[in-house]
Amino acid sequence: MFPRQLLFKVIFCFLLLSGLAVAQVTTGSIIGTVKDSAGAVLPGVSIKLTNMDTGATRTVLADEFGRYNAPQLPLGGYEITAELQGFQTAVRRGVTLTIGREAVVDFTLQVGSVSQEVTVNAEAALVSTTNANLSYLVDDKKIRDLPLNGRNYTQLATLQPGVYAIPEHLSRNDVSGGHGLKMSIGGAQPTQNSFLMDGQDVSDYSGQTPGSVAMTNLGIDAIREFTITTNNYSTEYGLVTGGVMNVVTNSGTNTFHGSGFEFLRNSALDAKNYFDPANQKIPAFKRNQFGGVIGGPIQKDKLFFLGTYEGLRERLGLTYNTPVPNARAHEGYLPINGVEQFIGVHPGVQAMMNLYPLPNGPDNRDGTGQFINNPIQPSTEDYVLGRIDAQLSDKNSLYGRYVFDQADVMRPGQLGIYGTTKHGRNQFFQLALTRVISPQWINETRAGLNRTYGDFAAVYLRDVPVAQLSVLQGRNLASIWDITGGQAGALIPTSDGVFIETPRRFTNSVIEFADNVSYLRGSHSFKFGGIFKNYLSNPRNNRNYMGTINFPSVLGLMTGTPNQILGQINDSQLSYHQYLFGWFVQDDVKLTPRLSLTVGLRHEFVTAPSERYGRAASLKSVFDSGPALGQPLFVPHKDNFAPRVGLAWDPFGNGKTSIRVGAGAFQEMLVPGVLRYTYASMPHITKSFTLLAPGTGVLKADPGAVPASAGTGLNFQPNPSSPTRYQWSLDIQREIVSGTTVSVAYVGSRGVHLQYNPSINEYTPTCWPSNCTDNASYFYPGGQQQRINPRFTTINAHRWDGNSYYHSFQANITRRFTNGL
Repeated sequence: MFPRQLLFKVIFCFLLLSGLAVAQVTTGSIIGTVKDSAGAVLPGVSIKLTNMDTGATRTVLADEFGRYNAPQLPLGGYEITAELQGFQTAVRRGVTLTIGREAVVDFTLQVGSVSQEVTVNAEAALVSTTNANLSYLVDDKKIRDLPLNGRNYTQLATLQPGVYAIPEHLSRNDVSGGHGLKMSIGGAQPTQNSFLMDGQDVSDYSGQTPGSVAMTNLGIDAIREFTITTNNYSTEYGLVTGGVMNVVTNSGTNTFHGSGFEFLRNSALDAKNYFDPANQKIPAFKRNQFGGVIGGPIQKDKLFFLGTYEGLRERLGLTYNTPVPNARAHEGYLPINGVEQFIGVHPGVQAMMNLYPLPNGPDNRDGTGQFINNPIQPSTEDYVLGRIDAQLSDKNSLYGRYVFDQADVMRPGQLGIYGTTKHGRNQFFQLALTRVISPQWINETRAGLNRTYGDFAAVYLRDVPVAQLSVLQGRNLASIWDITGGQAGALIPTSDGVFIETPRRFTNSVIEFADNVSYLRGSHSFKFGGIFKNYLSNPRNNRNYMGTINFPSVLGLMTGTPNQILGQINDSQLSYHQYLFGWFVQDDVKLTPRLSLTVGLRHEFVTAPSERYGRAASLKSVFDSGPALGQPLFVPHKDNFAPRVGLAWDPFGNGKTSIRVGAGAFQEMLVPGVLRYTYASMPHITKSFTLLAPGTGVLKADPGAVPASAGTGLNFQPNPSSPTRYQWSLDIQREIVSGTTVSVAYVGSRGVHLQYNPSINEYTPTCWPSNCTDNASYFYPGGQQQRINPRFTTINAHRWDGNSYYHSFQANITRRFTNGL
């Protein structure tokens, strides 16, 4: 659950502040021009806009040029009524607002009585003629009707041009890298994208795609729609240089509605995978997803609710094919040079030998055989979303939304000895207040809390003699053991699927306050505001806290002669916090009826990461004898100004063709996500040791008596510039026939000050290969390794001076089907 003091802070600041602002678009707008039958503009026309779902209304007046503008309208279907004394009343129905859409609805009024009404049904235009954003809409119909593996809505993002899903084997889905679908959007790295829900940042603790440890995103029945903006988004969006995924949840309406569901997927129609033996049955698989959604009015036209629940229960059969000591090895016999000899089993490793199952597959003729099994990996997830919308008055509306998402996965190891549990919990809370100060001034204030948590832990899957398996004195923990080589290349990974950096966990909280103001003046639509975020990150990293003992071969195991014992001396806990401040200003101006210009500027910066206990440690130079404790790891630059401009032209004035160009600067803020892989490299915090014991028979180590290893060092660029991508695009859209559009685009970008992580303490060559008398002397003169700083092994550096280039041709065809398609 949320810490109580954090929740109080959010509510207190929300009530007292009108905001430090940002406008993350969760609304749309309707604009247009009113003329008479002769084509002359009509000022003073009353335009009434009615939301057909909730009954909420807003009224604006056309200016002296006949123009009207109604910004920041809630999403949904609208009826628009235009009235002026001496003219017939005109009504347009079927205008649907989607995220960020600026719907153009023009009126031509006929002379007559106001009581006479002319009604026209309208459809949403497919061609964008008012801005240069490269953005793609995924509406509720696509979300609900298209097949999704695991009902994970983020998969639909990969159907859009410029979005590329990183293959799972190339992405890092773990407690450090997060568990969401990794995507490159517009050529950016997966860590450089922004994920919003109702305008709130819902990125996980790694700063990447949200997702549970069950590798999915539930709750699609609560989602109204979302957009993927790949390039040249407005100054309302910041923090990242890649794309923006903006999800808007459903709200209750004046009509009660609800649904329930149950989806079942199993192995009945599955084929064997590559690793399944021919004589074995297909591994079991069963997935149940169930839940429902209900929403409706609490008070008609005033107060609405919506709630949804989704559960996931999955049992996935894994396939393992692992070498293990055979029956003769258990009895002490081992073939050496083709001749079986009695070796015996050392008493100190007898408990390890006893835990090996006997082979049930082919014999390898080297003292090992294959053990084939299909253990079950259970996954459980529960997702709850609740939302309340209140129309406080004609000018004020309030909504609150809370999401709770908890998942557990237990991955069994190859031999059924150990397993790894993954536990994750995501919570998102938000309040938003919108006030229509006047037809020209609208203010929106938001406050939110994003709290994500994840951990790994090792578990015993069977009775384990802990005391006999512990290799670290003073710790009542069964250790991991590995055979790293052996006869005929035998490799026995008896670590059994346990992640050695356990227990490892992250708790991240982001407290956010934002406000956004819209101001209309003539042909200009101004937006400005700012943002404040408080990042709290509490990582715990333990590497080899259980202890690991490595044997060079099966023979080494049987004789009790390890070649290495590894362990961590201390437990580690860090606590970082950072503040982010930002502001933006933007003007959308209609230069002519067919030409629209958007120009804006954004500025934001973050403070240096501060560690609560003064434990953060890094090397200031590769030559340092030791790390500096308690100093800022780095101090980011604050001169992060990002101008952006876009131009949209309707060359024929009929809304069927659009030519759009845009360019701008986009910057990534160095928030705690950039530190997610550094915790294991913090000297003084994660002290470890490596005890080399070739042939000594040492089977236990005392962490308190063994000196810390020369281990890994960490070095940061002291004053990094913010990673920046300069983007530009040109695209042409054309509605070729009714309901069908084609768009082609060139998209390019250049990245500067990008993060990369070189190793800066490599071996120093003493001669070039052409001059060396033998290959061994290249790095090992006199048999000694020569590093730049011999006090450390690897020194991982964090630099922000990388570069990138991206050029892309993108094409898209959109067809709006009818008759239920």
